[in-house]
Amino acid sequence: MNHKEQWIWLPDDKYKSEQTTVFSGFESDKAEIYTVAEFKRKYSFAQKIIKADMRFSGDSAFQLYLNGSVVSTGPACVGGDFIGNERRRENFYAFEATVYPEAEELDFFARVKLVPVQIYEYSKGHGGFMLSAVLTFENGEQEEIITDESWFVRKNGAFTSASSYDGRILPDEYVNAQVIENIWNTETAPIPVRVENELICDNSIISVFPFEKKTAVLTFDKIWAGFVKVVAKADGEISVLLKCRELNEEARVENVIFCADGEYRGFLMQSAGNIEVEIENKSGNVAELTVSFIETHYPVSDEASTVTGDAELNSVLETCKHTLRICRQTHHLDSPRHCEPMACTGDYYIESLMTLFSFGDMRLAE
Repeated sequence: MNHKEQWIWLPDDKYKSEQTTVFSGFESDKAEIYTVAEFKRKYSFAQKIIKADMRFSGDSAFQLYLNGSVVSTGPACVGGDFIGNERRRENFYAFEATVYPEAEELDFFARVKLVPVQIYEYSKGHGGFMLSAVLTFENGEQEEIITDESWFVRKNGAFTSASSYDGRILPDEYVNAQVIENIWNTETAPIPVRVENELICDNSIISVFPFEKKTAVLTFDKIWAGFVKVVAKADGEISVLLKCRELNEEARVENVIFCADGEYRGFLMQSAGNIEVEIENKSGNVAELTVSFIETHYPVSDEASTVTGDAELNSVLETCKHTLRICRQTHHLDSPRHCEPMACTGDYYIESLMTLFSFGDMRLAE
C-alpha cells in the first residue's frame, strides 16, 4: 500500500532553538535544548471506520496514541553497531501497523523527543513526526489522512531532561504544526511494532498522607526491559524518585514532580528487576500514586524450549530465552542497561555481563 510521507514539527518562527539536534546519544551533552513536542489531531466522519492502515515515524523517539490507547513506541533502530552514530545515517525507519477502530472518530496524540540520548537512538539532525493512514469505512470506501498544518503541536517543557519531569512547568499552548522538508525518506521497518504489557505489583498503588515521605520497592518475577509509568491523583506538589535496578547494582534514576492529577511515561528504556520508589508529599492533601512498569519487546510468533533431565539447567535455558527476547529490541545488547553511552567501557560493561544470567528466574541470582 502506498502512503504519502509528509513530516511536521514545531513552527520555526516560534521555536528557533528547538529545530535541530545532534545525530547520536554519544553527543547528547552538545544538544542545545532537550525538547519534547506533543502533537494532536481529531478526525470525525459520518460513518464508522472499520480499519486504518497506518505508517508513522518520529525523530528521535516517539510515543503514538490513538483514541487514548498506545499504538506504538519507536522508531525501529537503523541497525548495526552504535559506533559511527556521530554521523548522519543514510536510512531511517517507519513502522506500519493496522488498527481496527470501529468508531466514527480518530483522536491521535503523539509525543516526540528531539534529542537522542541512549546509544541505540539516532537522529537525522532535525525534529519531526510523520503519520499517514488509509481508512476503510463500513461501506467499503477509503480515504487517506496525513500529518499536515491542520495538526496541532506544543512544546511540553515539563520534560526537562531524559530522566526528569517537572509538572510545575505547564506545557505551551497548542499551535498549528509546520510542514517541514522530508530529510528522512523512510524505509518501512522489516519488523512489527513492539508489544507492551503493564506490570502491576501488589504494592503498586501507594497512598501518601500530607507532608509524608514514603518508600516502596516494587519487585518483579523477572528482569524486564521497558519504561516506567506513574499515574498521580494529587492536589499539590508530589516528588517521586524512581530507582530502577536489575538486582542491587547502582540504580538508574528518573525524577518526577506532580502538582495535580497527571501521568508520566518515561522515554528511557530501563532494565528492571525491581524499582525503589521514594515519594514526598509536599502538600496538605492525601495523594495516590500508581507506579508500574511497561515491559516491551518485539512480538514472538514461535517459541521452542530445550528440556533436559537437569532442573537447574532447564532454568538457565529458559532464562537465556527470556534474555534474548528483551535484549534484541534495538541492536544486540548484553543487557538493556547497556543503553547509555557511559556503559560501553569499564566496570559498567563488566557489570552488565555479570548480570546477564540473572535476567530470567530471579532465583538464579541467589
